[in-house]
Amino acid sequence: MPEIRISVAMTKWFAYILLASVCLLLSCGGKSVREKFAEADRLVNENNLDSAAWLLEEQITLSALSDSDKAEYGRRLAWLHLLQGRSLVNDSLIDYSVDYYKEHASEPLLSAYFVKAIYMGDSRKGLEQRRALYREAIDSAYSRSDSTYLVRFYDRLTSLSFGEGLYRETIAESKEWEASPKAGFKEMAYYMAGLSYSRLRMRDSADYYLRLAADSALAKNIEWYAHHFARNYADFLYDFNPKASISYLRLLEERYPERETPGSYVMP
Repeated sequence: MPEIRISVAMTKWFAYILLASVCLLLSCGGKSVREKFAEADRLVNENNLDSAAWLLEEQITLSALSDSDKAEYGRRLAWLHLLQGRSLVNDSLIDYSVDYYKEHASEPLLSAYFVKAIYMGDSRKGLEQRRALYREAIDSAYSRSDSTYLVRFYDRLTSLSFGEGLYRETIAESKEWEASPKAGFKEMAYYMAGLSYSRLRMRDSADYYLRLAADSALAKNIEWYAHHFARNYADFLYDFNPKASISYLRLLEERYPERETPGSYVMP
C-alpha cells in the first residue's frame, strides 16, 4: 500500500541520517581541536553548515581549550552562526577573541572585528560603542593595509551612522573614506554622502555626490550598484529637474534592459 512505501522510505532516510551522524561522531572522537576546526571548515566549504555547527557546538569542550584555541573557537563559531543566518546574541565569546587577537597582533583580528560588530548589533549594544568599534577596526585595517576590510568597515560605519540619523557624521566618514588611498569602492562613499546631504536638505551637495556615485558606477559598469545609484538619483531629480531624471531612466533601460523601472517614470 502507498502508506507502507512512504513509511519505509522515511525509515530508510532517518537511518541514513543516523548513520551519517554516528560516522561523523566516530571520525571526530579522537581528533585534536585543530583537526576538528579543519573538519568544520571542510563542512562549511561543502555548505553543510548544520553538521559544522553540530561539530563545533557538541564536540568541543570550551573549558579544555588553550587561550589561542578559545579565541579561534569563538571567532569560528560566530562566523558559522552568521553564515547560518542566526542571531549572534549569544556569541559573547567573540569579545574574548578580539581581545586575544589584539594582544597578540594576530592575523584573524579583522575578521573577528567584523563579527563582533554584528554581535554588538544583535545584542543591542550602545550606538557609540558600536561606532567606536568600527573606528578601532578601521585603524587596524589601515595598519595592515587591508583594503578589503577597510571597505567593509567604512561601509558598515557609514550605514550605521546614517541609519541612526547622524547625517553630518555620515558625511564626515564618507569623505574620510573618499580621501583614503587604501580604501576602494569610492562610489559607495559618494552615495552615502549624497544621501546624507539630501536628508539635510542641502540639495546642491546632494546632487553633486549622488550624480558622482551614479556616473562613476555606470562608467565602471558595476552593474547592481550602477542601476541602484542611478535609479535613486533619477528619483532625487524628479522634483526639480524632471528631464534629467527621465534621461537617467532611459539610460538605465538601454544599459540594463532586463531590469524594469516603470514606476520611477511616474513622478517626473
